Amino acid sequence: MPSVWPGNPFRHPAWLGAHTQILEPELRVERWGDDPHDQAVTAWTVGGPLRLVGDRLSDRLDPPLDALLAATACAEARDQPLRLRRLPLPTAESLARKLGEDRAAVTEIAASPTIHLAEGTWDEYLARPESRRARRIAVQADRLLAEPAVRIEVASDPDTIFDALEDLVRLHHLRFSDRSESFTEEKHTTVAAAAMAMSDDGAASVRTLLVDDRPVAALFLLAGAGATWFHQSGWDPAHAERSVGRAVLVDAMRDSCERGLDFHLLTGDHEYKQWWATDDQPVATVELHRW
Repeated sequence: MPSVWPGNPFRHPAWLGAHTQILEPELRVERWGDDPHDQAVTAWTVGGPLRLVGDRLSDRLDPPLDALLAATACAEARDQPLRLRRLPLPTAESLARKLGEDRAAVTEIAASPTIHLAEGTWDEYLARPESRRARRIAVQADRLLAEPAVRIEVASDPDTIFDALEDLVRLHHLRFSDRSESFTEEKHTTVAAAAMAMSDDGAASVRTLLVDDRPVAALFLLAGAGATWFHQSGWDPAHAERSVGRAVLVDAMRDSCERGLDFHLLTGDHEYKQWWATDDQPVATVELHRW
């Protein structure tokens, strides 16, 4: 099995670096604790609250609790409010307890469905009684993927991921038009810069479904901490009747299972995520009041 980044990909130095250098270069970045990967933890702008680095583009940020406590102490000394978003709910609750209910509150709890695939086979997962709808979708996807004109390409290195990501962004805009702000010009540039470096560490890839050699659906996937992390997608509405978006998602989930990896569907309680999820790992915000 190819190597996978060992930690949370949303805390990969290239992801955090692109955020602070391209998306929000005005941020003042702070690091806390002894981190072997030199990962930034918090950042702030003049007059603004202390935040987790990467919170505008990330679904789950999990710096060590001792680093969060150190950041909190510094904010207290500066009389600065905190708003720490996208923390795993147990971490958020632990931090709030340590700080005291009079100082901290857990807010904005959001679902983050995941699929535990690492311990079994794909067939075993689909055989669960609660997987009836997932089984039907998987059968439909396999039928499409078996067609001679259909194939999957995976871009997982710096030489191929940039062009594949460009195709994904085009498909994302075709699918969502102006209803999505996931790939504004600055966010597009940020993600592209991060993906180039992260793919070299096995932490980023683009999975594309092609029909007659034309990209019609794609997923931007991160990898780390024993899982694949589904971050963004796009598909051509002209192929909606063939469910190309579902087909490439099924292919990615099955590949994760075969590689012994779980599959994180990430933030959002969307209906399609509930069709697949075996667990929920909520994220939350911790807000601290001015002292």
